[in-house]
Amino acid sequence: MTTRASTVLIVLLILQISTQSVFAQHVSWSIGDNSNDEKGKSVRKDYTRSIDSLRAVLKTTTDSLHKRKIRTALHGKLVSEAKYNYDSAHYEESALLYEEASDISPGQGLRSIGVNTLLYNAGCSWALKGEKGKAFRDIEKAIDNGWSDVNLLKTDKDLVSLRSEKEWFALLAKFQTTEKIHTYLKGIFFGIMAILFLNYLFLFFSVKDTSLLYYSFFLLFGALTQINTVPESSAYLFNLFPGLKNFLSDMNSPIFYTSTMMLFYLLFTRKFLDLKEKFRKKDKWMKFFIAYSIVNILLSLIGHGWSVAGSVYLFTFIISLTCLKRGNKQVKYFVLANSIYCMAYLVALVIAIVNLVK
Repeated sequence: MTTRASTVLIVLLILQISTQSVFAQHVSWSIGDNSNDEKGKSVRKDYTRSIDSLRAVLKTTTDSLHKRKIRTALHGKLVSEAKYNYDSAHYEESALLYEEASDISPGQGLRSIGVNTLLYNAGCSWALKGEKGKAFRDIEKAIDNGWSDVNLLKTDKDLVSLRSEKEWFALLAKFQTTEKIHTYLKGIFFGIMAILFLNYLFLFFSVKDTSLLYYSFFLLFGALTQINTVPESSAYLFNLFPGLKNFLSDMNSPIFYTSTMMLFYLLFTRKFLDLKEKFRKKDKWMKFFIAYSIVNILLSLIGHGWSVAGSVYLFTFIISLTCLKRGNKQVKYFVLANSIYCMAYLVALVIAIVNLVK
């Protein structure tokens, strides 16, 4: 690998680790359980002042990177404060804070709560406050943003006051229509993933090529990542195997499954490009990224870690291009396929940056 390519890889790796491990984690704050004593009141005042300070800084800062840090910190504090007010039966304050958090949410990253969940929580708080119109408004927004837990919607005690209203039946009708479309699309996706997984697994047993085994498990953990990230998409699977839901939820799911998926992708790439025999210098970098993924998997088991997908896709794309220049003709098919992954990642990255800058 050339010095220039090596430098690019190191920079990409450092950027991804620094942004995802630092910025994607919310600032933790200890809130006293008893706010009636003097110490508790002092903590509450300090916490409120810190939120106000972050709001003021967010309005004035123009640097996009600094703005991202402030938004992430403020988002975490708003969610904590909203939950505190909900637990304290201050439902109007809770609803307003959840709504504010949804407006500046950094997305469904490492430890953030999705916009749809925040809006649903806001709707619950408004319902408990007796503001039925605002409750229906926020729950409808949550559904529009992908929230689709129909069982919770029908059984949540917070929403008892809404179930006698005519808007409730209109909401259910809209929800069920949206849910059917989502269910069909997700069913198609998981069906395709299952067929591909079994196909590559059978091919492995037929020809004994370990690259096929690695790729089949890459597909398997890709599907598991989607199941864990969007639990309602796997309703049929969990109905067939009830114990599977608890197993998937016990680990620090998104990071564990994403990192394991990328580990198998690296192993597949190493075998398919035959780096061990033909490109030994590049194989050293491959071993580093394999170790990097394994460390991240272990960190996810104790509640830490960061997404490695972006750096892995970019690394495999760069390394495959250098192999292509050396005359390895079969690499061109790998480059074509890998470029699709990279384009999807870059598009998602641009969208995320645009949303942060707004």
